[in-house]
Amino acid sequence: MPDPPPTETELKNLLGQDAEPRLVDQAGLSPPEKVRTLRSTSFDTPGWRLRQRGLALRLREDGESLVQTLKQAAGPGGLARGEWENAITSRRPDLAALANTPAAGVLGGDEDELEPVFLTTVERRTRLCREGGSLIEVAIDVGEISAGDRRQPIREMELELKRGDSGALFRLAHRLADGADMRLSFESKSERGYRLADDTVLEPRSAAPFALRPQATAGEAFKGLALSCLAQACANAEILREQPRPEALHQLRVAMRRLRALTKAYEPMLGQGEGLLVEAELKWLAGELDAARDLDVFIASAFRPATAALAEQDFAALGQQLLKAQTAAYAKAQAAVRSPRCAALWLEAAGWIEAGGWTRASDLPTATLRDQPAADFAAQALDHLRKVVRKRGRRFAVLDARGRHKLRIRAKRIRYVAEFFAPLFDEARGRGRFLKRLKAMQSALGELNDVAVARTRLPAEAGLRAPAVTFGAGRVVGWRERDERRELKAARTKVEAFCGEPPFWRAG
Repeated sequence: MPDPPPTETELKNLLGQDAEPRLVDQAGLSPPEKVRTLRSTSFDTPGWRLRQRGLALRLREDGESLVQTLKQAAGPGGLARGEWENAITSRRPDLAALANTPAAGVLGGDEDELEPVFLTTVERRTRLCREGGSLIEVAIDVGEISAGDRRQPIREMELELKRGDSGALFRLAHRLADGADMRLSFESKSERGYRLADDTVLEPRSAAPFALRPQATAGEAFKGLALSCLAQACANAEILREQPRPEALHQLRVAMRRLRALTKAYEPMLGQGEGLLVEAELKWLAGELDAARDLDVFIASAFRPATAALAEQDFAALGQQLLKAQTAAYAKAQAAVRSPRCAALWLEAAGWIEAGGWTRASDLPTATLRDQPAADFAAQALDHLRKVVRKRGRRFAVLDARGRHKLRIRAKRIRYVAEFFAPLFDEARGRGRFLKRLKAMQSALGELNDVAVARTRLPAEAGLRAPAVTFGAGRVVGWRERDERRELKAARTKVEAFCGEPPFWRAG
């Protein structure tokens, strides 16, 4: 049985080109500043078995000393990581020092099986800072990761809690961020190094499964799930900063919707305090991304298939206008994710999730909800969400487009919450069938919503004013509407099927 790991709690931020000098001179960081050159070699097996288990093994040269460190990821969005550290004398990994760690069961006893994967070289400037009663190490790293002949620059700041409460990390980060280009990041140097070694680019990140412990409290579940949503959002925002990639934009919106669905389900525990600012800012950012996503969907699901089916028509003017509008919409989206406002949102959200007032509230209602088993909380939340969807779903035949849109939003909400908590319940209760019918209903409602958006929002978003453009758009929308009656019938069938599905979180 591996020894329980010592843990480190740290907050990582990526830095812009001009951020470093300002942060180095920031008032409140206690001198003297220490400057060191650190060279770290990361090792793994040929098949990268350590990486597959969420482990990272490195040997770091720090002056004349050599330190071996094994780190264990805390999961998507985790701020605290397991860490085993030993001073060694050889430039090869010391397996004896890993005997009581998770790596022992992965590696066996053959140290020759380990080989270098990538090298990290940084100049590290560190200072200690007191934030209230807490002690925090501020480390600014500038350097590069190398794997073979490939290189990637590093420019980041890590705040590591040495003593005190994690809320101090966020208070200090907010102070340092004032006027500095810094963005919250959940990606470790190890993850970046493996990607460089594999010669792959950073791909849009879909929702990663979060392994809830069966004995987790409702508060612990919220913290882990919410940070995993935030990690997904930050990763995709970072991609969108650099490139106008539709999948990154889509996954960023998904991450924010998942986070909003989770916080809505947890509203009785979270209250209406700090979370209101996070909710408002998430709505702002979603609004900045809406036009780009609407245009992506219209082009992929309506314009391209319609122009292929109606080849005799001239859609050149419409195509040019859609491309112009799409370019402008992505410029708006990229400006939003590059803005200080967006960076402040991620930091504010992380601080609220990790150390907000809800984590310390001692009033009986909040404390009772926070400390109850996550499965009990999940059952109550899902009961409420299911009741709302069934009430609206049973009136589907009389719902207009706006009513169907509201039903779709509620369907998304219960889907995300059900997926979050599904691992806490036995598959034998019909968990898979419930989620399958829920996804089918959501997909059918989504098809109807795409038609409604093409009718109502798209003309303004795409600037469809010129006669030739307007005529072409009308032809495309008309082509897309041809199956609306059939889609309405199919959606009604799927809504009715879901409404009759028993809840998997309740014993039959």
